[in-house]
Amino acid sequence: MLKLKRIRWQALILLVLLFSITLGIIIGSANANIVPASYASETNESIKANQLKPAACTMDLVHIVIPSNGDKPTQENDLILGTSGDDKGKNQLKGLGGDDCIVGGGGNDTINGGNHINGDYCDGGSGTNTLTKCNP
Repeated sequence: MLKLKRIRWQALILLVLLFSITLGIIIGSANANIVPASYASETNESIKANQLKPAACTMDLVHIVIPSNGDKPTQENDLILGTSGDDKGKNQLKGLGGDDCIVGGGGNDTINGGNHINGDYCDGGSGTNTLTKCNP
């Protein structure tokens, strides 16, 4: 009978020890998970036209216009950006009122400064470009 009680105690101690080890593994792995920091302190700001303009554009710009995205120039001072391909024909870069900064990019571009107050800055980029109503 003493032998039977000893086996039960040993089995019970072994079972409690196994449970404690399993519980320790579960708790330890939960503590190892890293919760990412909150982005509450980060701020997002949109890029302004004056931050993108070339140094030669001395006017204060209001809008970024990308005609290939369907944007239309305004009567204010715009930064008008062309594509790396040809911007000509119905895809030509054209300023309206205001003093615009028109940057053609690569390719063969047709740039028309349009109706301007003091003159538009035009940079056709690489390629063979046609510039009209532009200040150098």
